[in-house]
Amino acid sequence: MTRGLQSPRARTGSSRLGDRPFLFLPASASALDPQSFESISSGVVKIKATSCKGGGTSLGSGFLVGTSVVVTAHHVVAGCRRAQVLVQNREWIPVAASTYWFDAKDDLDVSTLKLSRPTHEAWLFAIRPGQAPIGTFIAVLGYPLGQGESYTNGRLLARRGHVMLLKVLGSQGYSGGPVVDTYGRVTGLVNVGIGSAGFITGLNTGDAVIGYDFSSRWGGWRSTLCRAYPNGGIDDCP
Repeated sequence: MTRGLQSPRARTGSSRLGDRPFLFLPASASALDPQSFESISSGVVKIKATSCKGGGTSLGSGFLVGTSVVVTAHHVVAGCRRAQVLVQNREWIPVAASTYWFDAKDDLDVSTLKLSRPTHEAWLFAIRPGQAPIGTFIAVLGYPLGQGESYTNGRLLARRGHVMLLKVLGSQGYSGGPVVDTYGRVTGLVNVGIGSAGFITGLNTGDAVIGYDFSSRWGGWRSTLCRAYPNGGIDDCP
């Protein structure tokens, strides 16, 4: 697997949602409901990376932003030579190349995967065009423990820079999965679960998850991804 180093030079901005069908839940919705999960779950992929450092295998999650472009956490594929993704729980597609992204001096723990062939029936996620307010209901989607696809609801507790603290029960395997609002829009990406005191709140947050906040940077990210993947099937690219 090849890996490139590029900077998105992210800027605050907004994005149009395009012509693709989208979820519109009642404003009073307090969590992602089963029907909405069913609608968007086809866009969540399971990632299996092999020939990793030390000869191991890495399992994680990711989400489609284009017909052949997956976003995931970098640590899911770091140090691995090959990877494949499971789409709609039925089709394994090899990863042709991966790109590790950074912003100035910050390690964002974000990678994009270019699939060897496109998938045309899965949901393509849109990014929330603005930051979610503290206290927003969110859901984390992915493949916990490398098993079946699932989701868990919670809240956005705090934010520090591009890092979000989420009050949600997580587990190994959710890494790289999307953090979505009640409209199914991606507001962040799962980096790691934490169980020690001091980060952001100073409290013991063993039932919390740390995520990268995409939402306020999507204007810059989207234009950069469109340039990086001109044939990636990303909605609304020029």
